[in-house]
Amino acid sequence: MRHLLLAPLFLILSLPVQAADPVVHLVLSFSRGTIKAYRPMTQAAVVMPMISMDKCQEEGALATTRNNDEVRTFFWCIEGGVR
Repeated sequence: MRHLLLAPLFLILSLPVQAADPVVHLVLSFSRGTIKAYRPMTQAAVVMPMISMDKCQEEGALATTRNNDEVRTFFWCIEGGVR
């Protein structure tokens, strides 16, 4: 009886595992103001999944060129994680 229970489990575990597409995330960090005791600096961050590393670099570079007089924007791309 045990062999009948172990056979399906063995078959499930022996199936080939399909690798998922590589995941790339664009992290945008925004900051405004200066670090002072009476007027603290405000910060925010956003994480967005991207199609590829090239697209991540392109979108990050585009984000850093917009509205840079009032808000400082930094970006980095991270490989791995969950989609």
